[in-house]
Amino acid sequence: MNRKKYKKIKHQAELIALEWLKTLVTSEEASKITLENHVKLMPSRSYYKKRRTTYITHYHPKWIRNQIKKLLRSDPELKLKDINLEKVQWNMNRYLS
Repeated sequence: MNRKKYKKIKHQAELIALEWLKTLVTSEEASKITLENHVKLMPSRSYYKKRRTTYITHYHPKWIRNQIKKLLRSDPELKLKDINLEKVQWNMNRYLS
């Protein structure tokens, strides 16, 4: 993956993380969350252990980037700007079921 594509995926992952974070709080608090301060509100632990295996926390920006990459691999005609929170959740549920 080249640098330009990585930067676009990273930006889209931040937007999706911001969208997810706004769903967790009330509408008044959601209006205060911006792209600049959403990192401070994200969980500080990015990994968790389960049965001697380390996993990345769901909805962490790195996890969202990996989900975006999986979506782009599974459907090459999918545009990056069309990927949103619903598609990431759909992709997660697809692998869990």
